[in-house]
Amino acid sequence: MSLDKNRIFRIVIISILFMTIMLAGKWYYGRNMLEVTKIVLQQKEYISNVDIERDGDDTIIHVTLRDVDNLKEVYSQILDTIERQFKEKSFTLKIVNNPGKTIESLYNDQIQFIIYEAIQTGEYTQMKTRLDKINIDNVTDEIKVFIDNKNLYLQIKNDKYSLYDVIKRDS
Repeated sequence: MSLDKNRIFRIVIISILFMTIMLAGKWYYGRNMLEVTKIVLQQKEYISNVDIERDGDDTIIHVTLRDVDNLKEVYSQILDTIERQFKEKSFTLKIVNNPGKTIESLYNDQIQFIIYEAIQTGEYTQMKTRLDKINIDNVTDEIKVFIDNKNLYLQIKNDKYSLYDVIKRDS
């Protein structure tokens, strides 16, 4: 049985072409999927900016929100949109904030402790009461908290500044 050099050469060339086409298709599909996702998200009235970056196999989506009334609903709609685009691929959704110094210091000095204490103890009505008191005592326009079985959604607004935070609950 003799090996024909031309035959081996053709097999190698065809294999290289096939692999190149497959890799180019994967690259194009991935790039196209990211662009389509970005365009779809930017069409939402509650989103002001979207940045998408790749980190190995994971995709990180940074979303800047406009003024929203219900973070829980908006976050759920954003997740649904991304999941429809990404199907089974993994991604991380991050909300970009512009808290300003007042909200940032209020969150760091008081609110985060109340939130995490409530998550650990399960005393959400006490958390709500304490946050309402902070809202009255301080210069914030509003502090809202929404809860579902997976997350706690915090939104704080003051003038043109806002902080939106989605905190995982240990159910």
